[in-house]
Amino acid sequence: MIRLRPGALADAQSIAQVQVATWRDTYAGVLPTDILVTMSVARHTTHWQAALLRRRAGECITVALVDDAIVGYGSAGPARGRFPVATGEVQTLYVLHDFQELGLGRALLRALFASLLRDGMRRAVIWVVAQNHARFFYEAMGGVGRTTRTEQLWKTSVETIGYEWDNLDAAIHTLDARMARTDR
Repeated sequence: MIRLRPGALADAQSIAQVQVATWRDTYAGVLPTDILVTMSVARHTTHWQAALLRRRAGECITVALVDDAIVGYGSAGPARGRFPVATGEVQTLYVLHDFQELGLGRALLRALFASLLRDGMRRAVIWVVAQNHARFFYEAMGGVGRTTRTEQLWKTSVETIGYEWDNLDAAIHTLDARMARTDR
């Protein structure tokens, strides 16, 4: 059984486990191997505990569960950087490899968009490492790659693409229609 719910403090370690596993899978060959190998579930658990405790206005963390085990998560909040007023940002969205292609990414993205919309955001952006194959998912979900920037991740320069949605109402409607087609 697949379900989504808001993240809770007790989820921090499970979210960290998903983060470490998905980063190792997603960024192998993109980020330095020594960084990926030394990623620590304990350190990331501490990060997620803090994030779950300090949620500011407009921020959300959502987890995806299959048979009561967390297999994906996403977070969103007001856009960081120079974007028009009422722009939200999907800050993270990761699903374990073995649970991809089940509609969890689409469901998480829809939940994050809905949260942003409830908090007054009308547009959204997500930054994706250009070498991350998930960029094709965001394109399929209606995101338009408008902006690029170079970021430093562990002394490694990576090109990132800012995928944008100009109308969250329309984006949610499109995601609902796609989910309805796959549920048949």
